[in-house]
Order: sequence, then C-alpha cells, then structure tokens
Amino acid sequence: MVTLHKLYEEAISQLQEETRQQEKLRFVTNLLRVGFAEVNEELLAIVEEIATLPSDEFTPLLLQLSREELLERFRKEAES
Repeated sequence: MVTLHKLYEEAISQLQEETRQQEKLRFVTNLLRVGFAEVNEELLAIVEEIATLPSDEFTPLLLQLSREELLERFRKEAES
C-alpha cells in the first residue's frame, strides 16, 4: 500500500531532479554566453545535447572549442 509519505517523497525527488536539470541547462547556456557573448538559435538548439554530458566533460569543451566546432560536434552527435 502506497502511503501519503511515500508519494510525497517521490514528488520531492522528482522536483529535485527537474530542478537539477534546469540548473544544468542554465549553467550550459551561461557558459555559452560567456564564451560567445550571444547565444543564438543555433547554440540554443544544442544546449540540451551538451547538458547530457557530465559537467567535467562539457565544461572544457565549452571553454576551448569555437562556436563552429561546438555546432559541428553536437550536430553530428544529434544525427547519430
């Protein structure tokens, strides 16, 4: 029997996960903004794909690759 307490814990857990994902997307977008001053539609289209990586993988990429290199890399991954 599912208790009210268990339902509450599941709802809180889901909300926390959604919040973490939103924060990660915001972090990726902010890093792109710092690196390129403007985040256009092309970059916005790859934010979610980038955010699927662990932060220790995507952070160096966002700091080192050019806009064109990022777009090329993550478009290819999205097509795979």
